[in-house]
Amino acid sequence: MGETSRVPLAKTVNDVVLFAVELAAWAAFGVWGWHVGVGPWRWVLAVFLPLAVIGLWAVLAAPTSGNRLTDPGLFAFQLGVFLVGAVLLALADRPAWGWTLGVVAVVVVVLDRARGSARA
Repeated sequence: MGETSRVPLAKTVNDVVLFAVELAAWAAFGVWGWHVGVGPWRWVLAVFLPLAVIGLWAVLAAPTSGNRLTDPGLFAFQLGVFLVGAVLLALADRPAWGWTLGVVAVVVVVLDRARGSARA
């Protein structure tokens, strides 16, 4: 029972955290849009920036996409979206949120690849 029972649990936990990081990164684009936008542009940026990133993600990174990138492109795309989101949070006067997102993103993406979990 020892090691074999831990691997699926560790992978499941990492997958859940990775999904939470995806959601947080997408939200970060909206937070930044709200922060820099003025008047009606505030709403436009806060809504459409995350939707644009989600659209790109659906085409390039979603597991069921017919156009899904393979590593190393997928690795770079995922980490790029996460780290841009982290920087945008810092630029939106949320540096602690940005640092947290950035650090957690690097850890979960690297662990995902170390476990061989990236699905090509």
